[in-house]
Amino acid sequence: MKKISMIFLICSLIALPGFAQKSGKKAYEISCQNCHGANGAGGKDHLQGPNLTILKKEYFMQQFKAILDGKRKGPGTVNMLKTLKDSKLSDKEIMAAAEYAVKLPEARPNHKRFGDAKKGKDKYVACLHCHGDKAQGYTNPGLPAPRLVGQSDFYIVDMLKSFKAGHRGNDTPGGMQMKAMSMTLATEEDMKNVAAYIRSFEPKPAKKQIDNLTYKVYQGKWKKLPDFSKIKHVKDGMLNGGIIDIKAAELKNNFAMVFEGSLKIAKDEQYTFYLSSDDGAEMFINGKKIISNDGLHPPSKVHVKNLKLKKGTVPIKVTYFDGGGGTALNVSWRQGKKGRSVGLSTTGGGKKGTSNVPPIVLTPKDGEAIVLRNFMNNTQARAIAVGYPEKTHILYNAANMSLAAFWKNQFVDVGAMWHNRGTKHIFTGTTTAQVGNDIQFALLPNAESAWPLDQNRDNSKRRVGLLRFKGYRLDAKRYPTFMYTLNEISFDDFFKPVDSTGTGVVREIAVSSPEDRKDLWFRIAAGNISQEGDLFNIEGQYKVKATGAKIRNYGKIKELMLPVQFSTGKASVKVTYLFNETGLGGAE
Repeated sequence: MKKISMIFLICSLIALPGFAQKSGKKAYEISCQNCHGANGAGGKDHLQGPNLTILKKEYFMQQFKAILDGKRKGPGTVNMLKTLKDSKLSDKEIMAAAEYAVKLPEARPNHKRFGDAKKGKDKYVACLHCHGDKAQGYTNPGLPAPRLVGQSDFYIVDMLKSFKAGHRGNDTPGGMQMKAMSMTLATEEDMKNVAAYIRSFEPKPAKKQIDNLTYKVYQGKWKKLPDFSKIKHVKDGMLNGGIIDIKAAELKNNFAMVFEGSLKIAKDEQYTFYLSSDDGAEMFINGKKIISNDGLHPPSKVHVKNLKLKKGTVPIKVTYFDGGGGTALNVSWRQGKKGRSVGLSTTGGGKKGTSNVPPIVLTPKDGEAIVLRNFMNNTQARAIAVGYPEKTHILYNAANMSLAAFWKNQFVDVGAMWHNRGTKHIFTGTTTAQVGNDIQFALLPNAESAWPLDQNRDNSKRRVGLLRFKGYRLDAKRYPTFMYTLNEISFDDFFKPVDSTGTGVVREIAVSSPEDRKDLWFRIAAGNISQEGDLFNIEGQYKVKATGAKIRNYGKIKELMLPVQFSTGKASVKVTYLFNETGLGGAE
């Protein structure tokens, strides 16, 4: 198979979802099933492939391309390429198989069950920094590493051998780090012990809680849940495991589903139900709607408390639709007031690994802001979230001194922090604008100079010329002012909501320098930018007002640039970030 056709294959993966829906399963059965199994879990009997169902799509496609391009040379890669060639499938059919594989519902791995987890614990210390304390993966933004928990133990050993032998680890910083780490494992027994320790993080199989769980799939584009009685479904089936799973739709966007079954009630008790979705969803118990989370919105949680149920079974129905963008559906319940939350669904959508836990939403009170330091989603490790009493909030990236996001209504849900380690969280506001993580201040030789690469992403030693975070100070209302420097230039960076109605946030930055300079620039945004009067529309996601800012074309992107004007060593920058309601939360 020619390399040029392989490149076409990768580039086409997202462009032809309809093709994948029609022929992906059959192509997968011909080319992939022999090594990975019908459910993608691999590692059973003669099967030697990894568990594909725990991999993020981005990582899956990155590795798939590396194999096709010849950058991975292990025995498994050779076998895979031979199988693809022998399958006599076209490039489009192989693409369809890959698209089908990446959408498979998460499956439990089939382990060989070797090794000593206790001995592997000490060896795993070298893996913590990138793969996380529970092997959950993606915990180090500088060297993003995949999730390992849920991967077949034999495959983990095979990959450690591959890194150690030099078949992998020669093309990326993460790969080179893995190659170096593998050298610390002197024997194959060491590798098996590490794999056993990773295996120990897997939760015990959940007991089946919903009997006779069926699903129906509908295709269409909606802004709220449709009237299912008036439309025809395109697919249906049974979920024998009794777990609600939107991946059964095998569709990426613009679909709806109805799940129905009999929920097992262990005892007469009061129960709490939780529903989190992106976009809309509703839950019915015994024919009565108990939760509504309808409409277009990012992931948001709703719950109902103290629902009295009697021992036995009760009909349960969950309806869901996706209107574009992200997809997620998480359903869970809790018995009594002190019971543990138990999931009734998979993690949902592309966000594998999210726990079904009761929400704990932090809420600013008494006119004071909340400053939360923790690992957050949508930014790097050095994240600071600020919740304001006006109900508009920000996420600040202290690695690059950038505004990463702003949103409104609810602040953040820290339930995952309370119930487990919880290193990733979801903004619970109904409108979130993603701004970015790149550095926003830099010294440029002239107005046409390229914007510098973000050098604070990795773990390399910080060099002269990089922005340095100096902490923050709080005012009487606990609103923070972030402080940082760039060489001898000092910055005081202050945010406040525009008003209490959710209009946006104002950013005011006081800049000081020993001398007046003409080479300091503030890049407000980059991407698809258009001007609308005195406002700039950024990617259709949010708008910006900044006096003196201009759009410049640089290559294929546009940048909103603002020169910093000094007078007697002082300068000020003011930028107002405004919500663009029609461009957020999946809205049209």
